[in-house]
Amino acid sequence: MQMIIVDDEAHWVDNLSMTKPWHTLGIEQVHKAYSASEALQIIETHPIDIVISDIQMPEMTGLELMERIRRRDKKIKCIILSGHSEFEFAKSAIQHNAVDYLLKPPTDSELLGAVQTAIAQLNAEWELISSLERTQYTLRENLPLLRGQLLLSALQGQRMPADEWERKLENYGLPFRNGDCALMLVRLEEEFGQYKNNGQPLIEYAVINMAEEIIGECMEVWGSRKSTDILYFCCS
Repeated sequence: MQMIIVDDEAHWVDNLSMTKPWHTLGIEQVHKAYSASEALQIIETHPIDIVISDIQMPEMTGLELMERIRRRDKKIKCIILSGHSEFEFAKSAIQHNAVDYLLKPPTDSELLGAVQTAIAQLNAEWELISSLERTQYTLRENLPLLRGQLLLSALQGQRMPADEWERKLENYGLPFRNGDCALMLVRLEEEFGQYKNNGQPLIEYAVINMAEEIIGECMEVWGSRKSTDILYFCCS
């Protein structure tokens, strides 16, 4: 992870960047900025994860810097330092989703604790993103099977609440809603029997894909297979 420390007082920046054991928290690089505008330039060119910023700086305050950062990247975590304990400052920092609001000079425990909290939030967010990506990948891999099972359940008269039906149609990428449709049944000829238990399901899925591609040029097609060698197509 990369972090940047921002303060118009150079001694604060230099002290915090060089004397704290950031590497023990997994911070690989600590950048230094002596103004908010310099910080924004660094953020534009480096993958910054955490920002530690003074709240009162000339040209642009720490809160204004946070607002600019939020417009660019909502994932960056911000920690505010201030020489004032005024409630309005703390309230504004919270409204800008600051991880923490620390009074100068912060103790090592306070500062490192705030950065640890920021890292924990980042890790939790990345884990959620990773989990969603895995779920989407699994859905894509199993989409033909899920679509087919949904069609068969409907043909077999299995009922489900309308909102759940709409949700599944949308999640499975099926553009079928209320309205007229036709049902087409295709029985595979006897010669396909030689493939039983040896690839016949793959052939059936291949036929479904070809039918959906060909018929799909003029109408919406939703195909499925059943163990009785019959292929079902809902056309609209």
